[in-house]
Amino acid sequence: RTIHLEFLLLHNMSAVILLDLSSFKSSPSSFTIGLNFHELHLQKNCCAFRGFLEVPLKGIQYLYWNTEIYGRCGRFFEWGSNEEFASKGLESLGVHNGSALSPGTPSYFMVLHWADEEMQFLHPTQDLFKKHVEAFMRMEYVGKMHSYKPHIEWEQLSSCISWPLVKRLRPANSQWIQSDLLKEEKEHIENHYRGSSDLLSSRSTNKKSSIFTEVPKTICDASLTPMELTQLNFDKSILLRRLLSTEYDGETAELLGEYQYAFVSFLIGHCYDALQQWQSLLFLLSQSNDALKDSNMEGFWKQFILIVYHQLRVLPSDFMSDNLSSENFLFDSLCQFFDLIDLAPKEIGRQMTTLKQSCEKKFECTFELNDDDDFAPVYVVDEND
Repeated sequence: RTIHLEFLLLHNMSAVILLDLSSFKSSPSSFTIGLNFHELHLQKNCCAFRGFLEVPLKGIQYLYWNTEIYGRCGRFFEWGSNEEFASKGLESLGVHNGSALSPGTPSYFMVLHWADEEMQFLHPTQDLFKKHVEAFMRMEYVGKMHSYKPHIEWEQLSSCISWPLVKRLRPANSQWIQSDLLKEEKEHIENHYRGSSDLLSSRSTNKKSSIFTEVPKTICDASLTPMELTQLNFDKSILLRRLLSTEYDGETAELLGEYQYAFVSFLIGHCYDALQQWQSLLFLLSQSNDALKDSNMEGFWKQFILIVYHQLRVLPSDFMSDNLSSENFLFDSLCQFFDLIDLAPKEIGRQMTTLKQSCEKKFECTFELNDDDDFAPVYVVDEND
């Protein structure tokens, strides 16, 4: 649809992402570009594509690209984060459009240019940045850009992801997070998430993965009695509280943010490490019995349940039965979590029950623990008794 640039700038409604693909040498039909859940497959003359209009200014965004030759890479960013990659305001560039700009509230632009030798998008020089912005202001890119279409779930899927968290988790010395899924795993995701299924494997020694927090699976503490070790198999609350204290400075929102970061990096970025982190955190949280009853963590659990609800909404209905779910880790974790409904405070228990009903309807299965489960807790017997 037609967008009046002066109106957009005057009301500071959104930002613009400009892409320079003039150096792209691959097949014209092999380029995919995406922003959050808005994905475009450029089948003809992709070099003419100039980017996205009406990009939200609020919150964390995820930009990614995919080619048959180069694989998939993605990047979280935030407007106004003062990083060269992320954005520059028009006022800081000395670019003006008469009275269209509101004083002190510049619209942001991101400009990226494709470097074929490096096989990725790079920062432009200041002159190139200004050149593209001015061309946009002169309406030279009319008909060559797409209006971003907000996805109803994106804000819920990224609500706790903060910019400091992104900077802590992103790969060292790299702007882009590189996919590390095997080809068959990618094909599964692509078949469900709007992509092609002919990607090449990019699992390699030089992959650029996020630096996730190590999630403990047990405690090496000689002071723990056999009974306490046994209890730890049933209840991971000690592990959860230690993780919050040692890695997140007691900030539960930071843990939830990493949980969301891992999910988005897996779902959209196709990162296997992110799938493993999502799995580890869900496994820990789904078995923290005592913490679930902690009145000081009531807000945390309410937010966690809401996050899980929105994550499950965007998964395919056959995710429970697919090899990618690592022998039904999601099913096992949810069964463990729903088994705690009777132990939870009344309001949290109601939320858990609603979540369980939603899961059973979507995935068409019953989430009940099996006493004969091979993954049942291991008992430790005190030989001194």
